[in-house]
Amino acid sequence: MVGTSSFAQQAPTIIPIETRQNVLVLQTDKENHLGITYFGKKLSQAAEYKLIPSQSRQRDGNAGIYNSAYTPAGTWNVSEPALQLTHGDGNKSLDLVYVSHNTAKENDNVSLTSIFLKDPVYAVEVTLFYKTYFQENVVEQWSVIKSEEKKPITLQKYASANLYFIAKDYYLTHYNGTWAKEMNPEEELLTAGIRVLDSNSEHAPIFISHPVFHCHLINLQQKRKEKFYWEHWPGREISKWNLRLIRIIICD
Repeated sequence: MVGTSSFAQQAPTIIPIETRQNVLVLQTDKENHLGITYFGKKLSQAAEYKLIPSQSRQRDGNAGIYNSAYTPAGTWNVSEPALQLTHGDGNKSLDLVYVSHNTAKENDNVSLTSIFLKDPVYAVEVTLFYKTYFQENVVEQWSVIKSEEKKPITLQKYASANLYFIAKDYYLTHYNGTWAKEMNPEEELLTAGIRVLDSNSEHAPIFISHPVFHCHLINLQQKRKEKFYWEHWPGREISKWNLRLIRIIICD
């Protein structure tokens, strides 16, 4: 078991979530906000992960941060949040800063990393979980939200995770059909905005819209498609920048 705590540290904290071929890199900024700096093929030298933020601009001070590990609503962010709530006193602003993280190996193939974030003013905490299946190149992700405020809080939006990618183009493959003709694939280029995979049928909606989709990214450097897979439930929203999902599974 490996753990670290760095609520007031000066040097950035770098958290690589690694599988056999891929890596998701999270890193704190000077204000201890945790961001996603890289997702893709593992680099040959782990020391190079800290250089990634200097290679591209991933934060826009006017619009918030698109690459947040778990985007809070209000305060300094105006982009689509992963978590939006109203505090017990009626305040709608939320900030989440990095406190600590821990990685525990369940066996030679499976590891679980937990990352603890908290609001510096209110007693609201979020723990992000990343469960890796090393040989299979699979990452499973979910979150736990906890409040110790004296009065109840109200949750308006709450996501399992934030996903952030840097690519030239994004393609969505989803499935539609009817009885005995289910799972007909359809691919489309994702442009800015929100896509909704939904069915208004009250009876057997699985025959019309299916809770599975694939996302293809066009890699800027290698100019090739990289395919990832998410388990998804109908009726949720798909954004170009953040995918608000119930459960996320990322495969090579």
